[in-house]
Amino acid sequence: NDVMLVAGMNFSKQNILANDYSSPFIYTVDQKNEFKPGFMSGFRVDGKYKEKYPYAFSFILNKYATGTNYEETKNINPFLGNFSNFKATDQFFIFNISALYKKILPISDTSKYKFYVVVGPSIGFRLSGQALNNQVNKDYRSLFLSGAIGFEFNNKSFYTLFLHYKQGLNSITRSPIQTNLNSFELGMFVKASDFL
Repeated sequence: NDVMLVAGMNFSKQNILANDYSSPFIYTVDQKNEFKPGFMSGFRVDGKYKEKYPYAFSFILNKYATGTNYEETKNINPFLGNFSNFKATDQFFIFNISALYKKILPISDTSKYKFYVVVGPSIGFRLSGQALNNQVNKDYRSLFLSGAIGFEFNNKSFYTLFLHYKQGLNSITRSPIQTNLNSFELGMFVKASDFL
């Protein structure tokens, strides 16, 4: 098994459906329907199951600064603009554990360069506390699931570049609010032994 050090950037967005959620608060909606950048670091373990099936387990700390896409808003006369009873937190830390199956792609001379497609589940643990406006109803969950798929390029085992996409499989907020967190991850990992 190889232990790898991982570093990179994430680009994330929350798609928010409040589903007629009501609270004593009302907020002006700051609509940012875009993927916004954050960063990530951690380590992963690569190996082969029964010396035949390549896999990877990753342990990554993500700092998210997400875009916020409200799929429904309210109008309040006579005020101009869009409003919501729920205010999304757009910056938080999440610790992700992922299990990935790796499949090599026969694109080039695999003794020099290797291209992989990877796929697998990921579980996220929210490390940041609830923002003050979310503490009343504890709107955000502390645990959620994602599915990951991506591509990796290994250069003669010196380093590996990766691009992964993560799709939320359940809401990161409690019912009735439905919030899907989606992200792209772009970065590099190297063998930890190269630094020892």
